[in-house]
Amino acid sequence: MFEEELDLTKFRTTLKKVIQNLEEIENVSIKDLKEEVENAFGTYHYDGIDEIKFCEKWECIDSDGEYVLNVGIDHENAYEFSVYIKVTNNKASITNVL
Repeated sequence: MFEEELDLTKFRTTLKKVIQNLEEIENVSIKDLKEEVENAFGTYHYDGIDEIKFCEKWECIDSDGEYVLNVGIDHENAYEFSVYIKVTNNKASITNVL
C-alpha cells in the first residue's frame, strides 16, 4: 500500500534559500555567529553531504570591523560562499553573500 518512497528532495533547502537565510542574519553576538550560519543552511546538502566548512578566518572575528569570510558544504565540488560581515559592539550582521 505504501510502497512508493517519499521524494524528500522537495523538502530540501535550496541554494537560493541558504543565501536568503544568510542575508537575514543581523545583530547576532560574535560568539553565536557560526551557529547562526550553520542554521541558515538548514537541510541543504551537496551530493549527500551536509557538513559545513568554515575558513580559518572565522576564528579571527574578535573586534569591530568588516570581514569577508568563506563558508560552504564540505565537498570539493560544492559552492563556497563569500560572506560579508559587519561587526559593531560585538554584534555581527551579514551585509552581503556572493
